[in-house]
Amino acid sequence: MDIGYSVGIAGSIASLISLFIAAPSWRSRLVHAIYVMIVTTLASAYVAHSAQLAAYAEMERQAQKILASADLSTDGSARGFILASLSFLEKNKADFPDTYDSAKKLADSSDVFVSKQEDGMDRLHQGWRLQDVGSAMKSLLAGLAGKSPSTSSFN
Repeated sequence: MDIGYSVGIAGSIASLISLFIAAPSWRSRLVHAIYVMIVTTLASAYVAHSAQLAAYAEMERQAQKILASADLSTDGSARGFILASLSFLEKNKADFPDTYDSAKKLADSSDVFVSKQEDGMDRLHQGWRLQDVGSAMKSLLAGLAGKSPSTSSFN
């Protein structure tokens, strides 16, 4: 259980106990109990919302960190950036399931998991696909990081 919820529940129980010990009438006790429940509900909602915002801020920070280290100058660095992006999306798959699936399909179509070195034309075409997918991943991460793709530096 989250620490915020634990503190909220313990505080509510303590408030209710002190309420019944100190309040003079049942009507007054009922009004105070309702007040305590409303305050507890609002505090719990605030803690839950704050935790969710903190999680999204952390995801944005991680996406910005990957984006800052992006390098598409060589096939190997483009491949590494694509794999790092996929790793980030897989880690956060619960929050972005469709985005992860789309990025995985895009990476599969570029043969990011296969290095074609034997034939010069295959290597050239794979390099173009890696550059294309790398640029798409940069735009995707820029969106997740809260940046406009037009303001982030590509290449």
